[in-house]
Amino acid sequence: MDLEKKYRYSCNLHIGVLYPVRDADSEEEFIEELINEYNGQCEGLLDIRRSDISKIQIEEENEDEDEEDEDDD
Repeated sequence: MDLEKKYRYSCNLHIGVLYPVRDADSEEEFIEELINEYNGQCEGLLDIRRSDISKIQIEEENEDEDEEDEDDD
């Protein structure tokens, strides 16, 4: 009986840099929601941890957007 030998291969996969943008009440909320969203969507293919997130930037809400939201109500 001639069995073909199988080998197990592994590698590093460089996906690239992502620039997610989300609205959140705090940096902690932003990080938690981002981790939950990506890990949920990737279903075990990726495991994003807090240490994978860097260069967090915050922008103040645009006052014009606030006024538009009030006008829509």
